[in-house]
Amino acid sequence: MNDESIEQLFQLEKDFQKAIVENNAEAIERFVADDWIIVDPDGKIVEKDKFLAVIKSGALIHHTMTLDEPRVRMYGETAVVTGRATSAGKFMGAEFATLERSTDVFVRINGQWRCVVTQLTRIAGQKPTKSEETTDLVA
Repeated sequence: MNDESIEQLFQLEKDFQKAIVENNAEAIERFVADDWIIVDPDGKIVEKDKFLAVIKSGALIHHTMTLDEPRVRMYGETAVVTGRATSAGKFMGAEFATLERSTDVFVRINGQWRCVVTQLTRIAGQKPTKSEETTDLVA
């Protein structure tokens, strides 16, 4: 494994989290590929444009986003970053808090790491808040 690439990816994750907490759609866009998607805990696909639109509109605001227990696996020009993600904020005015396993798949594109997919899996035993039960970014 390339230690420099691993450190870059750890830092990239921290910067990505910071951009989301700052609700900075332009910064978020710099971390992801054009065709980036999120697979949410319910198995729904959230396209990049839809996610960025709710950030820009202020409908989705994160107060907290952290990745604990991060692990990086490298496969040539592809890397998989996993960890225990904690997030909290508001969606359409309703408070939410989540505890999930997060997997980000990065590909080196033109020399830059870009996330191509984010997979979120709710950790068993955590009860979703009311806003999580009704949140649907795909609708």
